[in-house]
Amino acid sequence: MDFEKILDDIMGIGKSIRFVFVTNEEGKIVHSRVSTKSFLLTEKQASILGVDMQILRKLLKLYDEIIGKNTLVHLVRDKVHVLIYYVNEWIILVSCDRDADRHELTDISIQIDTIINNALK
Repeated sequence: MDFEKILDDIMGIGKSIRFVFVTNEEGKIVHSRVSTKSFLLTEKQASILGVDMQILRKLLKLYDEIIGKNTLVHLVRDKVHVLIYYVNEWIILVSCDRDADRHELTDISIQIDTIINNALK
């Protein structure tokens, strides 16, 4: 997969996107993009978040046989929205401004899903 193109395309969706990163199976950030806005996490915190996303993925996999595979998680935090996409062994994490409304986030999510699906073809 051409993650550089995927991340560029995701960052181009809109001004609400703060950062995007891709983690491998070990939770190591292997690709990332940050907007010109302030970044809320230090490099160490972002690294820990990558590992946490893999742990969350493993917890969610416990229910794969019962309710199907998880493809997307939307976390709502006090300061940001976080969209987490599970693509094969990779995780794509997208942080958006907290003031983005639900309709804008839905549009962003649909566009990201399209970008990912086109990259998988």
